[in-house]
Amino acid sequence: MFNIDLPLHISFDENVNPYPALTIWQVDDKDIKQIYEICLKSPRNKLVEVVKEFRIWAKSHNFENVVYIYGDASSQRDDTKLEKGINYFSLLKKELDEHFITKIRKSSKNPPVQMRGEFINAIFASNYEGWSITINERCKESINDYLLVQERSDGSMNKTKKDGVELYGHITDCAYYFICEIEKKSFNNYKSRSKKKDGYKFFGIKDKSY
Repeated sequence: MFNIDLPLHISFDENVNPYPALTIWQVDDKDIKQIYEICLKSPRNKLVEVVKEFRIWAKSHNFENVVYIYGDASSQRDDTKLEKGINYFSLLKKELDEHFITKIRKSSKNPPVQMRGEFINAIFASNYEGWSITINERCKESINDYLLVQERSDGSMNKTKKDGVELYGHITDCAYYFICEIEKKSFNNYKSRSKKKDGYKFFGIKDKSY
């Protein structure tokens, strides 16, 4: 359930088709909750439209707290299509600063793909180090994405394509960027174990609602 007294954590995947993915989370102690998703398809698959949708949603909940921004580490590089010093992180922050107190939380590089999959599955399977993850049943695109993304033999994500468009994996990436950053200490502890697990779905999600 949405808690107006807690900050929001938003995680993005810089993408256009099938949509630019934005997932919205809250953290209560060690309980991580995905409470909403924004997945706007053409013709609304633009950053300005995503921000507009987020503002409308936040306003409907009378939200005035802090918004933390997470995303693909590669998105902090300058975009050659934009002015020098401008990237997706800075654009998103600029669009939101007019309405919220925003803070960017980003790593210098993305966590290893296979290891982050194992880490999140360990949370679902056994509440690793006391963490739990709950996905709101209204996040239909997210649940579908988490269930359908699979692991290749080389440990990378198998993102099914249709007409050159990756159908799945963008929302899963959003979750990885956020969860591995918010649980950085636990993730580092898990990596230090260096224990290979076999035969898992990439995101071992069970449908949960609240």
